[in-house]
Amino acid sequence: MDLNLLRSLRALIKERHVGRAADSMCVTQPAMSHSLRKLREHFDDPLLVRTGKHMKLTPRAVELSAYLERIFSEIAEMSDLGELHPEKIKRTFSIHTHDFLIAEILAEPMQRIQEQAPDLDFAVNVCTPTSYKLLDEGKIDLVVGRENKNYASLRNSLIREDPRVCLLDVNHPALNDWSAEAVFRYPHVTLSYSDRVHDPVSTFANAHGFKRKVRITTEHLYMQKPFLEGSDLIAFLPKLFAEQASSSGKLKAMPGPFDLSTVAISMLWSEINENDPAHKWVRGALSE
Repeated sequence: MDLNLLRSLRALIKERHVGRAADSMCVTQPAMSHSLRKLREHFDDPLLVRTGKHMKLTPRAVELSAYLERIFSEIAEMSDLGELHPEKIKRTFSIHTHDFLIAEILAEPMQRIQEQAPDLDFAVNVCTPTSYKLLDEGKIDLVVGRENKNYASLRNSLIREDPRVCLLDVNHPALNDWSAEAVFRYPHVTLSYSDRVHDPVSTFANAHGFKRKVRITTEHLYMQKPFLEGSDLIAFLPKLFAEQASSSGKLKAMPGPFDLSTVAISMLWSEINENDPAHKWVRGALSE
């Protein structure tokens, strides 16, 4: 049956008057009378009968009234599926990121989110090479960090561009002659899963005839800091991390003596969650 006919029936049952039912539906009285005729034919019942100056519901109409309320209640619930009510979200949101990004990028918006969605919990873990695979499979919700070109299907949104700088011991001998030659005179520390073929340091070395020596690789950025202190190692890191790491006074962050480009810090998620209302809301809130 046409849903509009059911709406007309609901209005007729509620108003028990053709004119008032027509007004509530914003239709003309003849149109409502026509709907009533069609409803009577369909249900083989008069539905409303005149008793004096009033219209009275037939037993069949009373019976249908309960069904109508249930139907329209379910329709309203279906309509609400696309509307998000943050206070009703009950789930755990898993994020893999780097520790140095939490204070600068995530902590404040996560606090705001929890104020608006008190039953939304966060599980925050350190980002590793396997994080992108877990994300692609829909096993975690977000990665906040660098984009991974090996997973082209992942959706992403740029949060900020951070300059890449050099980080080294405050007494490092390269500081006495800060130049590209000095940088390649000493060994480097880098991430174990970084793309050394296309990163700006290796690219510059290959283009200008320098030989690069990578002495230590680490799985996480924060593992590099202890190796730099008191050593001749040089790391190439996002400025945000380098400034935090050098705050103790034992390390020094230096702009590169050649172009180190920038590090794109992005939010990444699986296409599985692209249109999930709660997921979209959290992504938007984290970006504010």
